[in-house]
Amino acid sequence: MLAVGGFFGSTLTSATAVMEALDAGEATGLLYGVMGATSALAAITVGRLPQRFPVAARWLVFAGAMAAVALVMPHVPSLAGVAVCFALVGVAVGASVVTIFTIGADAAPAGRLATTMTLLSSGIIIGQGIAVALVGGLADAAGAMAALTAVAVPSALGLVLAAVHLVLVRGRREPAPGTAVASAPEE
Repeated sequence: MLAVGGFFGSTLTSATAVMEALDAGEATGLLYGVMGATSALAAITVGRLPQRFPVAARWLVFAGAMAAVALVMPHVPSLAGVAVCFALVGVAVGASVVTIFTIGADAAPAGRLATTMTLLSSGIIIGQGIAVALVGGLADAAGAMAALTAVAVPSALGLVLAAVHLVLVRGRREPAPGTAVASAPEE
């Protein structure tokens, strides 16, 4: 969730830098809102994905989509193209957030679900704060396009973490989303 928060912070900061460079800073919220709308739609519908599409694979696919769009975004020549990128990446990030919360819920020790969800939620806030500070400094020093390029960093980190998670769960039977993992009896 730190990487997701970093993604949110870097996209918000880079969107602000891009819009200010176009003398349209007051419209930053509209651009960011495009991502928010598609993210919410994806978050609401991701639970409808078939159980044969396991959560570890979902995370990898959605994180890969985030990283791919993040790599393309700085090379899009128009504001309309950037808006389309924000719409597409919103779908991936919304689905990623729900998927990571599902993984966290399934992995939470008995009696620690609230603590696990709080830690995951806090990761988003911390990651966003760090990214806003770093990408804001980058935008001031190197310009809007450099800030937009920085979105690829937390996206790539999320992809790497998703791949590591998939490797770690490979060979183990992954529980269906929303089911608890039974632990072995203590001796």
